Amino acid sequence: DLESLEVTYLDNICDILEQLPVSVVNVAIPVDNDEIDHHFGKAKLFYIYQVVKDMVVGGFKCPITKTGHEEVIKTLLEKHVNIVLCDHVGREALEFALSVNMKIIGGFTGKPINAIYKLLSKDIKEDQHTHTYECDDCHDEACDCHKKK
Repeated sequence: DLESLEVTYLDNICDILEQLPVSVVNVAIPVDNDEIDHHFGKAKLFYIYQVVKDMVVGGFKCPITKTGHEEVIKTLLEKHVNIVLCDHVGREALEFALSVNMKIIGGFTGKPINAIYKLLSKDIKEDQHTHTYECDDCHDEACDCHKKK
């Protein structure tokens, strides 16, 4: 099975990278149908990209089996994630992530790889990581809860 071979190969690369004297930054992005998932805490899948010196050197898929912001963040911590790029994030999730030294940067939509390129090009607004929203359960993009505070 080609996909399991790719996962094994990537896992081996990840193990090797972690042993090198370089800083590996693990960046997670919630994904649904190959697009950035709009609801961080309800995402069932994250793509985790491994970045060394502004280059993507690896990556893998991380299925999420538990629900809730804290459980998602704990799962990502087990995968050594440093940064999360997402669309929306609630205040509680943001505060919990910051309490465990995980940076969450909101405001990303579209293809996950484009978010990574934007991060690597440093094309991010200074306050972009402070996006919070009143409602974490709403699925209507037109509602007032999705406006930046």
